[in-house]
Amino acid sequence: MISIALLSIMGIAAMLTPREQWAPVIRGLAIVTGLAGIIAVQMDGYFQVFGFRVTQLSNIWATVIIALLIIFLMVVPRSQAVHRLRNDHIALLLFSTVGALILARFNHFITLFLGMEMVSIPMYVLAAQTHSRRSIEASLKYFILGATATSIMTFGAALWYRSSLSFDIPGPVVTQPIGLIGIVLIICALAFKLGLAPFHFATPDLYEGSPTSFVGYMSSISKVAAAIAFFKVGTLFPSDSWMQIISIFAVSSLVVGSFGALRQQSVKRLMGYSSISQAGFWVILMFNSPISAYFGFAYGLASLLLFWVIDCVEEKTHSHTLTGLLEQDTLLGITAIISLISLTGLPPFAGFFGKYNSLTVVIDNGHWRLLAVVLAASIIGASYYFKIIFQIMSPPESSCKLHVPFLSKCEIIKI
Repeated sequence: MISIALLSIMGIAAMLTPREQWAPVIRGLAIVTGLAGIIAVQMDGYFQVFGFRVTQLSNIWATVIIALLIIFLMVVPRSQAVHRLRNDHIALLLFSTVGALILARFNHFITLFLGMEMVSIPMYVLAAQTHSRRSIEASLKYFILGATATSIMTFGAALWYRSSLSFDIPGPVVTQPIGLIGIVLIICALAFKLGLAPFHFATPDLYEGSPTSFVGYMSSISKVAAAIAFFKVGTLFPSDSWMQIISIFAVSSLVVGSFGALRQQSVKRLMGYSSISQAGFWVILMFNSPISAYFGFAYGLASLLLFWVIDCVEEKTHSHTLTGLLEQDTLLGITAIISLISLTGLPPFAGFFGKYNSLTVVIDNGHWRLLAVVLAASIIGASYYFKIIFQIMSPPESSCKLHVPFLSKCEIIKI
């Protein structure tokens, strides 16, 4: 609760600060506030607030969210970037993070609905900040589909309440048909927020059209928030039915994401399809909550760093191509390679342990067909990730160096 209050106050202060030259100071204060928020989360433990019980798992998710926010503010977007970070951007990012913390901390549909809207609405605005035709199109598409998903979620909640007379999460397991229909509608709406197939339509366009630095936030904290909501609502299903639903979402997401990424030439659009495939791995871990939180941090960190690299390249070359990056800037090249290897799921990086545990969950539950799909998706994923790695390690298309100064790469050093 203290962390939510701290970030909310910092967001209001950023919104009310009129002078843009104060943006680096606001950023530094936001980072300090985030660190204070993590300390407050660790001191909370188990407690009751407004009748809602906050658990240790909630503290783990909250720590992951704030840690990703701090990393984001430390590295992207820089004040010299193509789309520089303004005070109102910082405010929107902080308010979105508050929504994610509400999802992590409280177990009630009203707070779930409030948290999801607080996460999503700032993203609609930030997606259009390039003011290009493609950016506005992506933002509008995301807004329309997001509003539709919210309407479906609200209608589903009404059916759920009609069946159970409760909005508590976790609450009584729903068995009546009308209640099950309501929960299915809520799950479908949250699947759009998480980017699961077949509700993935806006994801590739959003990744391609939005400012690169903000895509890093969308692919990490926003995804973590949606995963938390998806997991919490799933506890209302009977366990057998929930595993079947997870299997359907996992198979469709792994197939659509993997084969969709193979056909892409744009790195940003490829990462959009990659996020769909990664969400398929993620939902498999929903029965192992601590590992699911670990996977969320590993995936979020790798995505943040990769989009930071793409943003640095875009600043200097006004393109997203990473060909010859290792020779042009060694630090950026190594960072991109490590991020891609982690996303591939190879040891010793963090992504390996997440994908290994997803395989373990499938094997323990005896879903051998799903195991075959997971293994095939892993192999296909390695092919398109390594395609980017080979581009990074290949000779550059021109002899010029990027020469991105280290102080420009890490904004927090200059504060």
